[in-house]
Amino acid sequence: MGMNEELDTILDKAEEVPGCVLKVAKGRQQVYAKAAGFRQIAPLQLPMTMNTVFDIASLTKIVTSTMILRLISKGDFQLHTHLDELLGEQNAVLQAHFKEISIFQLLTHSSGLLNWHPFYTNRQDLFSQLTKFESYVFCKENVGYSDLNFILLGKVIEKTTGEPLEQAFNRLIKEPLNLKTMAYGPVDQGNVAATEFGNQIEMNMCEERRLSFDNWRNTNEPLCGEVNDGNTHYFFNGVSSHAGLFADIEDVCKIGGIYTEPDLAEKAGIDAKFIEAAGTNLVGNRGLGFEFSSVFPEGFGHTGFTGTSMFIHHPTKAVAILLTNRLHQTIPGNINALRTAVHETVCRYQMTT
Repeated sequence: MGMNEELDTILDKAEEVPGCVLKVAKGRQQVYAKAAGFRQIAPLQLPMTMNTVFDIASLTKIVTSTMILRLISKGDFQLHTHLDELLGEQNAVLQAHFKEISIFQLLTHSSGLLNWHPFYTNRQDLFSQLTKFESYVFCKENVGYSDLNFILLGKVIEKTTGEPLEQAFNRLIKEPLNLKTMAYGPVDQGNVAATEFGNQIEMNMCEERRLSFDNWRNTNEPLCGEVNDGNTHYFFNGVSSHAGLFADIEDVCKIGGIYTEPDLAEKAGIDAKFIEAAGTNLVGNRGLGFEFSSVFPEGFGHTGFTGTSMFIHHPTKAVAILLTNRLHQTIPGNINALRTAVHETVCRYQMTT
């Protein structure tokens, strides 16, 4: 049995998700591609296709880190530039904290910032809330995955470019790479993978923190074409740097290709030394934007809450993109076993072109 047959078997038996799309590429050559299952199971059962568009969730962070690496390559700031130099915040409380946080720390999740906070439960703007919840937000832990790191990187992008985040994304990433589908929502529901039925998971997370919110979306209908992430939807109006992008697998694969194909890195305007640093375990289990863990054997990658993942197999420079709609079911489960099975299969086959 070859790699394609093994991957076929894994996807056909993937009961953890209603549907999925997988693409494996090396260089410009497609090594494997398959769509399985359904992009939506309620209220209608609709088939998954290779062109299905997904809410890519935290894979948005890889797009954000790519924008940051482009700005660094251009000389706008450096990896070890601190936030106080970039954001020009006059608030003394934030200024003191921003003096201690660098771009490197945000990219590698080593800033000590709180992992998550539902900013939509408070009417104040972002920086006012960071000040109000100072002791809670700036918790000074070691390496710890945090949406707040990338929310602040988005503010750096806007301040540095003088553009709204969506406009900066279009100019820095979408246009140079000729991305056809990647965009902030809402997007047309024509061929989009559904996600959660309302924001039930975040509703529970807020309840656990004793925080109230009265503008939740309908839990009887699946979200489709509208971003799943609560902060992005309710607080950032659909456009954020930690989540919010939609794309088909082809466009997500192009983002992965920036880190394996020198010509794509050049199109994205990123210096080779930063491409190398992104794929190096620099602190804890983190590179510049990427994660190193058992889910990504012999390489590195990133996952997304909706069931998405990007894997870069370092020895062969292969890219494996797995997009699923794991939230679109009664009880969403952890799909790291599925991801690992796919990635380990890719690793076992030394692909040549």
